[in-house]
Amino acid sequence: MLSHLNNHYNKNRISFDFTAPNKVPKAFPYDKLKELIDKTPTARDKLILMFLAFGGKRIYEITHLFIQDIIVKNKQLKVRIAHPQYSYFEWYDNEKLIKSTREEYLKKVFNLNPRNTLDKSTKFAGWKGMSFDDEYLKMSEIYFICNVEKILYELHLEYFNTIRKHFNHHPYYFINKNGEPLTISGMNKVFYRACKRIGLNDFSTNLGTSPHALRHFFGFYCVDILEIDLILVQKYMGHSSIMATQIYANISKKKAKEIILKTKENNKIDFSKGDKDV
Repeated sequence: MLSHLNNHYNKNRISFDFTAPNKVPKAFPYDKLKELIDKTPTARDKLILMFLAFGGKRIYEITHLFIQDIIVKNKQLKVRIAHPQYSYFEWYDNEKLIKSTREEYLKKVFNLNPRNTLDKSTKFAGWKGMSFDDEYLKMSEIYFICNVEKILYELHLEYFNTIRKHFNHHPYYFINKNGEPLTISGMNKVFYRACKRIGLNDFSTNLGTSPHALRHFFGFYCVDILEIDLILVQKYMGHSSIMATQIYANISKKKAKEIILKTKENNKIDFSKGDKDV
């Protein structure tokens, strides 16, 4: 499924074959990511892993996703992240268009409260402050890397048409086998089961074998491989401060060597020719 990430680079696709930087903290092992996803058997679980790794999202952020946040366009998937309480939301009630907040929508239509207000119940999902594309609407788009939007579209169709569409008692996108909103614990289990399938059994934030390490993979890949400016990476990851993004400026040895080789032609002082050119 993700073979297009291997061994070639052109203007439309990004190579996924490179040596992992030394001493990069908390990033999921780069050479294991494709296998992690390929060996995950269900469309739902693939979507979860790819939203984290290729969209750079936190687990609790995608736990709050509504069905309406998944937008199909031109056979590609677009996904929006929104504040679970205060983001703008529209819906119809008796053919009347209602314009309010997600919190109001949950209460009026489903008699539910936002998951970040559930007082640590099993369905609780927290929310950390983030910077939105639109601070008034409190919404952002997920910016995917590695050209995975078409794959996400195909996975969405499989997941939605075979499983998700059969339940309408709540709006949450990711559900368990009983049709209930998938919990944070359930999301974590998706990751750890996937790791075990590929022989990663030592779970540690220091080794990059934690769910949040997939988000770190996104940050390092954007900066080190795609060479995206930190200001843009800050936007993609929703960091409120550029200070939180600067951790991803830890350039790998491989990239550092490539840069120095490219700049040799511009050297104004060249000791290789002796001191007469100095």
